[in-house]
Amino acid sequence: PSKIAAAKASGADRVLVLDSGDELAAEITRLTGGKGVDAVYDGVGKATTDLSLRAVADGGAVVMFGNASGAPEPDEDLVARKRITLSQPDLGTVVPAQLERQQIADDLFAMVSAGRIPAPAVTTYPIEEIASAHRDLESGRSTGSLVLVT
Repeated sequence: PSKIAAAKASGADRVLVLDSGDELAAEITRLTGGKGVDAVYDGVGKATTDLSLRAVADGGAVVMFGNASGAPEPDEDLVARKRITLSQPDLGTVVPAQLERQQIADDLFAMVSAGRIPAPAVTTYPIEEIASAHRDLESGRSTGSLVLVT
């Protein structure tokens, strides 16, 4: 519920819940008149790859930028059949120069400091509670960054 509220507060017109599985795919199909979405940005990885490929329209794009649940294992036949552009970028490939990465980071922090974009939520855990931090992360209860402190 807190993530839904945060998405709506950030301006989302609709919020679909990942945990709804096949119902989510059906809702995407319904909302797009059977077409599917033009692009999917998947930061989860293996657990959501199939859903991402089913949700995208023929000729659409799927960008796999995270591996939280393991490396994506895309169905190559489905990718070919739907003519999906599939990419798995990493920062070093997209922005290879260290100085350029530093400039991007500096620009981002300047925008946060100026209030142009909100600072992410930060939840701290004493290092002794690392298991609790992992449980919160794995369950999806957390938002923003989880930081262990000594």
